[in-house]
Amino acid sequence: MDRLDVVKTVAQEFIRKRKGDRLSLVIFGTEARTLCPLTHDLSAASSLLTDIQIGIVGEMTDLQKGIEFGLKRLVGLTVEDVLEMAKTRSKDYVLEQIRTRKASFLFDAKTEALLQQAKLDKTILEAMRARKPRSQILILLTDGKHTAKEGSEGREDVLRAAREAALYKVKIYTIGIGSKQAYTFLRIKRS
Repeated sequence: MDRLDVVKTVAQEFIRKRKGDRLSLVIFGTEARTLCPLTHDLSAASSLLTDIQIGIVGEMTDLQKGIEFGLKRLVGLTVEDVLEMAKTRSKDYVLEQIRTRKASFLFDAKTEALLQQAKLDKTILEAMRARKPRSQILILLTDGKHTAKEGSEGREDVLRAAREAALYKVKIYTIGIGSKQAYTFLRIKRS
């Protein structure tokens, strides 16, 4: 068995032990793609793991894209999405999307300024405020090497993505595979 086979086996065992959880699978390399959308059908998610091959989404490892793509799958509808919808859709349509789709909204100073400028309907704002981020996890299986961008610039990109996840209360658990070298990890504190 190579290291990918070991990862598939461990991931399938992890999935098998989930009870009542929803799960999504994202694969990443140079690019990131959804292998399985968020679902309660854990047996389907587990069976999809068998088709993963190294290089299927590019030869490089872009940890930033892996985190950002996974985060988008967890967070769902964002403030920016609502603002874009409100430009062309009716109030009722926007409210229905907020109430029925997975959504997490952050209300920091920047967001508040955007919302004031957009002059959204009061009922839309109330519906958004009722949908605050909930605790979620993202498990990142990686060899730990961010090869898409070398040096401090690449490191900063990954840290920026991790900080954004922390804002949405998404905890990132990293499981390293295939490397025996020592590494350093940083704990990102939520504000």
